[in-house]
Amino acid sequence: MATRTQAQANPTVPQEDPASSERTGTGERGLNKCLFIGRLGADPELRYTAAGIPVATASLAVKSYPGAPGPDWIKLRFWRGAAETVAQYAGKGSKLHVEGKLRVGRFTDKDGVVRTTFVIDVDEFLFLGDAAHPAHDPAAATADGDTGDLSALAGLAA
Repeated sequence: MATRTQAQANPTVPQEDPASSERTGTGERGLNKCLFIGRLGADPELRYTAAGIPVATASLAVKSYPGAPGPDWIKLRFWRGAAETVAQYAGKGSKLHVEGKLRVGRFTDKDGVVRTTFVIDVDEFLFLGDAAHPAHDPAAATADGDTGDLSALAGLAA
């Protein structure tokens, strides 16, 4: 991608019309990005759209601050390959780092009350490991029983 200076120096690159820039009429730009680390409250549910596109839903428990009385529950939606991966390898209690976009929806319930829904459409996620998983068991760190310096792993398991 050429910068504005490079585009002016190269006459073969078409000049960008200032009126068609990414900015809105007020000159502001938007950003919709959410990051969470937490544990799944249940196994992800995998479904398929009418077009055959895989979509998985799950809820992530996130403790907002150390003295919080309970977790905040974040609804997640995974699409396509990510949906199949999370449904296959993640389960209740799995610790995940997720990055995505907040989607807000509205509907009218059966009593005529307008309800608002919030869901994170996940763009990227990482499995952070679980203390119960054998690959993260300090006793199984090496084949010969030498556990070495596992202080870095101890912080991840917490």
